[in-house]
Parts: sequence; C-alpha cells; structure tokens
Amino acid sequence: MWLAQSSTAEGLGVVVNGLLNGFLQHMSASGVFESLKARLKSDEQCVEVSCDDYEVKPTPGIVYPPNRAEIGRAYWRYIHSRAPLVELPGGRSSTASSSKSRPTEMDWLTSLIEVYPCRHCADGFVDICCEMPPEVSSNDKYTLWWCEAHDAVNSELSKPMFGSRCSAKYLPAMREAARKGLTLDEYDSLIGSK
Repeated sequence: MWLAQSSTAEGLGVVVNGLLNGFLQHMSASGVFESLKARLKSDEQCVEVSCDDYEVKPTPGIVYPPNRAEIGRAYWRYIHSRAPLVELPGGRSSTASSSKSRPTEMDWLTSLIEVYPCRHCADGFVDICCEMPPEVSSNDKYTLWWCEAHDAVNSELSKPMFGSRCSAKYLPAMREAARKGLTLDEYDSLIGSK
C-alpha cells in the first residue's frame, strides 16, 4: 500500500515539477520579449529602404536593397530550415553539449529580432512573442511554435495561413524539408497537399 502511494506521490511530483518548469519558462520568455519590446519601442515610422513595399524596382538597372517582402521570405526560409534541425534540451538528438558555453535559443531569437532590417516588422513580431512566447522545451514544440508564429504574422498581413499543415503529424516532413532548405509553401510536395 505504502509503495503504491509512494509511486503515486512521486508521479504527482514529476507532473507538478513539469508544470512548474513550463510556467517558469513561459514567464521567463514573456519577460525577455517585454524587455525587448521596451528597447525597440519607437514612435518613428520606418525610414529604412528595406521597409519599402515596392513591387517593381523604381528605376531599371539600379541595384536596390531587398524590400520588406523579399527580406521576409528570406528570413522565413532560414527560420523554417533551421528550427526542425536545431538541438534543444528535449530534442530528438540532444547531446551533452555545455549550455554554459553557447547562447540559448532565446538569445539567438532576440538577436535575430534586434537585427531585423525593418523596425516595424520587428516590433510586430515582438508583440507576437509576448502574446505566445516561443516554446523551446523541445525541438518538436519549437518547430511547431515557428509555424504558429508564421501564421500569426500571416494573419496580421491578411495572407493565407498554414493551419493544419503545421501539425505534429507533419514534423517528419518538416525535418526533411528543412534538410532540403524548402519553405513551408514548398514542403507541401512532401506531404501531398494542395
């Protein structure tokens, strides 16, 4: 009897610890992005050339920096190619690498946002991160979080959503697409949709 109660108590302790760790991680992530939001806050309109939305280059023959849409597509390709393959603590291929010697995934993400060429877009993405903090407890959760974040951006821009194509069911296809450098739009050929 005592043994059964003991294992039940231990199981409950594991569950409580898991919930507490998840809550603390969520609160920590929220704080990171609230702090970033305060640092990036500006009332100035975007004046960077990269914030331009031109569809056609204004003067043929002149080299222009990429516009907002081109930068966005390049970032999403990079992010969706990286997320399924990055090693996180609960990932498929977690190794015993020292977390003290390398930055965390949250460090990487906040740096990515800080250097994003369009301040308006960076501010908007920080808002998304504050509302739904990145899930970095496992590689699978992190990959799916990026899909949800991409859908949140698409919703803000009135663009089509990925929806059910970004579910746990398709994680193997997302990993294969990542190894091939495909975007979420391009990985549809691997899951047989559209």
